[in-house]
Amino acid sequence: MDPLRTLVEPLDANDPATAAHGRAVAYWCSLIAGQLRLDRDEHNWIVHSAQLHDVGKLCVPRDLLRAPRALRPAERALVAQHVIEGERLLADYGLLVYRDAVRNHHERFDGRGYPDGLRADRIPLVARIVAVADAYDAMTGQRPYRFPMTPDQALLEIERSRGTQFDPAVVEVMLAVVGSAIRPVAV
Repeated sequence: MDPLRTLVEPLDANDPATAAHGRAVAYWCSLIAGQLRLDRDEHNWIVHSAQLHDVGKLCVPRDLLRAPRALRPAERALVAQHVIEGERLLADYGLLVYRDAVRNHHERFDGRGYPDGLRADRIPLVARIVAVADAYDAMTGQRPYRFPMTPDQALLEIERSRGTQFDPAVVEVMLAVVGSAIRPVAV
């Protein structure tokens, strides 16, 4: 069996919403990678990395993932461990090639992210790409504790976080690809 599927399938069974989110993030990452004109192998690697970015949530209690309210600080800290747990799962399945996205997608461009406090170009490019796509899908998706933002509201929030939370260059590409994906082309 394909090792990638051995992790994606349990994620789908355990938490379909997280799995669907992974597929959506992979979609946006594919568009970003295409805009960056990455070669086919790197493009595919980024897409697979994005699909697995939240695999560590297999180790997070489902009631926290589905909580109908904002999480308390201790609960947020437990959920934040999904990046470390995800890296451990990748190691267990011989898939450390996807480590950068799984471990580092919550790092921030200004260095105030987790788990390692990396900043700017010390954050692997794949993680900087996944971070923007992840945030966009999280903001526009339905959550038990809040209504989704419109695509324009989410893009405005991402733009506001350029240079602090997100890599400015990746934000530029995301604005272009989402804009072209959600707006019809005038003829």
